[in-house]
Amino acid sequence: MLQMYQFDDLQRACQVLFGQDLVIDQQFLLGLDNAHLKQAYRKQALATHPDRFAGRGDAVQARNAHLFRQVNEAYQKLSRHLAVRSDRYRNHAIFAGPDLRPPRKKRETVWSPPGSKAGESSIYSPEKVPRWPLRTGEYLYFSGVVNWKTLISALVWQRRQREALGEIARRWGWLSEAEVLSLLRERKRGERLGEILLRRGLVNDFQLGMLLRHQEKNQRPLGRYFVEHNLFSELKLIRYLEDLKRHNSKWDQHPQ
Repeated sequence: MLQMYQFDDLQRACQVLFGQDLVIDQQFLLGLDNAHLKQAYRKQALATHPDRFAGRGDAVQARNAHLFRQVNEAYQKLSRHLAVRSDRYRNHAIFAGPDLRPPRKKRETVWSPPGSKAGESSIYSPEKVPRWPLRTGEYLYFSGVVNWKTLISALVWQRRQREALGEIARRWGWLSEAEVLSLLRERKRGERLGEILLRRGLVNDFQLGMLLRHQEKNQRPLGRYFVEHNLFSELKLIRYLEDLKRHNSKWDQHPQ
């Protein structure tokens, strides 16, 4: 029987192969496949192989021999994880049988207040908070705490706080500073850097997903905007976040 690993073990293994700066979450593990795992393994194995450090001194050789063992152990661990995941999917497909449940209706998120005109900053009715899990901005808006115009300002502020995608790629060693500047100069109107990276073949879909997840995970929390702009206090923010947690816990377990 294939061994199963805890999330912390898989997280450490991913950081050995993909880098310490990378944000490793469940979404990353779901997107991981054998092709990308082997690609990362070959890169790290080549960089730490003992033959590269022959004649460099005992301390250097011992250190890199240890790193090489870590790389191999991480690869074996993640390979087993992917094998377990593959077995689970295959067994589910064999034994689960056809899904006879009626199709669920597609749920549409209502963002503009009913009856309001574009750009109008009216408050949404608190009695109509959607009965499904929400994000911070959605909950504050639907609860009537902030209006539509304020929410848009907060989202724009949060986006501007993000670390630039090119800077992350440069820091991870995927691009040089000169390459980032060159790509930004050739960018067409409305085109995003990630689209250029894919078009030029500088990253694949999986690597772009890694960059975007890291960018989003490290952005400033949306709630900070409302506190820093004196829209409500720190204590109220904590209370709203606790309310949001209870709301999401309730409707995540009991979806409509």
